[in-house]
Amino acid sequence: MEQMSEAKLTIQIDNKKAIEITDFTDSFKALGNEYYKFLSENPNYKLNKDAKLYIKEIKTGSIITVLTDLTPIAIPFIEHSVAVIAFANYLKYGFDYFLGKSEKIQNYDLKDCTNFNDIIKPIAKDNGSNIVFTGDCNIETQTINYFYNSIEANAIQNGIVKERLALKETQISDLREKVIMAFFQTRSNIGSEKGNKVIIDDIQKGISTNVFFVNEELKKTILKGEENPNNYLYLVDVKIETVSEKIVAYRVLKLHETLPIE
Repeated sequence: MEQMSEAKLTIQIDNKKAIEITDFTDSFKALGNEYYKFLSENPNYKLNKDAKLYIKEIKTGSIITVLTDLTPIAIPFIEHSVAVIAFANYLKYGFDYFLGKSEKIQNYDLKDCTNFNDIIKPIAKDNGSNIVFTGDCNIETQTINYFYNSIEANAIQNGIVKERLALKETQISDLREKVIMAFFQTRSNIGSEKGNKVIIDDIQKGISTNVFFVNEELKKTILKGEENPNNYLYLVDVKIETVSEKIVAYRVLKLHETLPIE
């Protein structure tokens, strides 16, 4: 029978004052969420819904919590060990990036920002405290150990705020101005919110996509003009609507010009 790995992520919080229960639980919930996200987005690991971090042990003195992935079925034996160590490294790269100590090695989304912020929150709120991360296992010689104090934790949170703003600005940049829009499908019932589809080659060549309008006046101007909208091209400003980074619709914000299809 194959021996189970003792891959562990130990987190030691040297606190100076009592930690609020919600801050403590939010921190470890965020760790679990980020671990699952890390595995699910990494092609090197085979993942199923049972892959989670579990609290194996809580020691006295400082708040020392030993976390492990107890699901060798979810992650094969060797991968199971490597994944916990890799996650410990992943956390360090992320914290160091938000701290301004290293370059970005991967893209972070708003969920990552929330998780990293919540992980470090108990330390950021407790002046003079420290948090120590140690990743090790019994079949790997590699051990990773690093720590952050409360001043660094606050700086990390400030870096996360900047990252959030940058992400929101990127979302705003989903505005596309003066692109050519052609109707692929229109509904006779102008009151219908569904069924109208357009093609905007500048964004997705040849792909029909749902279209909505910023207000009813603009919708009537385009869909209920004197001419059939399928016979015209429209020079418009649109906002790209996405779900899980996939384009699901365009929202027309402004009509600049109507061009007959020759």
